[in-house]
Amino acid sequence: MGRQSGKSLLNKRQSRGIDDVVVDDVVADDVVADDVAIDTIPGYSEPVTPRQSSRWEPKPEQMMQIEAKGKAFEAKMEAIKASYAALKPFIDLKTLAGTDGYFAQITKQNKELDADFHELIKWLEGFVPDVQKPDFLGTGYKELLKFYTEQNQGFTELIKACGVLPKTAQKTQKELNKLIEKNMAEMSNIIAGGK
Repeated sequence: MGRQSGKSLLNKRQSRGIDDVVVDDVVADDVVADDVAIDTIPGYSEPVTPRQSSRWEPKPEQMMQIEAKGKAFEAKMEAIKASYAALKPFIDLKTLAGTDGYFAQITKQNKELDADFHELIKWLEGFVPDVQKPDFLGTGYKELLKFYTEQNQGFTELIKACGVLPKTAQKTQKELNKLIEKNMAEMSNIIAGGK
């Protein structure tokens, strides 16, 4: 293949609306479609690409921290489930009288879980690329909301089994509803790219 003069080659490329870069006397397209590699430039072993569009993944040390924090978070959820399980003898007797301490504990545990979750989100926001935040952080919010919603639905079962909820149980349910509403709004913000 004969070499064209630099001027005629440039004119042809400019007429197509493509900018050019000259590297080591080789003309290479600077602007091409995403994910299309330009031919290897002499002196370089890897193809030159205009933009890397591969999906971001945490570094190994970040992944270890994410997993550790995730396990700690799951342990807190299990502790809340255990607090509900402790109500079983009362439910079997079809009364929630004397359960104020249990519901106060559940309310406290859920508030702590929420605070820990938001610390985790703040930490993740420090290194998750903006383009990945809706996916990555949104998944965390969905799991938290699912957990709160399951608890909230459990109160319907408690009413069926025991009748009226004591005031502390009503307070716990009210707190869960607040947490659901707050986290739903935050998740919508993140998914919409508003964060």
